[in-house]
Amino acid sequence: MVGSDAPAVLPRVSQVPARAGCGGNDLIVEHIIEFRAWREDLVRLLEGLDVFLVGVHCDLAETGCRERDRGDRRIGEGRARRGVPVV
Repeated sequence: MVGSDAPAVLPRVSQVPARAGCGGNDLIVEHIIEFRAWREDLVRLLEGLDVFLVGVHCDLAETGCRERDRGDRRIGEGRARRGVPVV
């Protein structure tokens, strides 16, 4: 989801946990918040719910291990995102 189309994609994806949370469900959602607009959209969609944002930071070697262990990640994605500002 990296590129010029990425900001337009998030609003549809974000509505799923927002609707489930409004239904009284407890959720754990993994989400990369790459753009400030995405964070603002999530804040708006999740307003009124108890939300905790957790950042995971690790060195590049560990990032590579996590990508390989997950099996569903593109190897090198973490390295490519290194330096993306926390929003």
